[in-house]
Amino acid sequence: MPEMGDEAVPTIIAVIVAIIGGLGGIAAILRVQSDNTNSLASGAKAVSEGAKNVVELMGERLDETEAQIAINSDRLAVLEAYVTSFDSWADRLLSILDRAITMLPDALRSQFESESSELKASRPKRSK
Repeated sequence: MPEMGDEAVPTIIAVIVAIIGGLGGIAAILRVQSDNTNSLASGAKAVSEGAKNVVELMGERLDETEAQIAINSDRLAVLEAYVTSFDSWADRLLSILDRAITMLPDALRSQFESESSELKASRPKRSK
């Protein structure tokens, strides 16, 4: 018959192996959780950096667009001043034409008056 001590040895070894295995399992679980946390942190950092880059890029584009708007506004102001000046010049020219037509003899005056009327009618209207 085996002694009581001989029967207890396999049980003690099994308990020790179970404890060591349990500690290894707990360590593995903690490591997996740590890796998952690190992976999530890395992913969050990548997303954060990507968002930061997009915001910076959009800020630069917005600055460029605002600068272009300012340039275009200046160009538009110059063009509007030119059109106003040109319109005034055309008014003066038509006034001179009308005065010159009134000084023509009657036979020529009617022909030039109709041409002047056609010219005035075909003149583009400036909208404000």
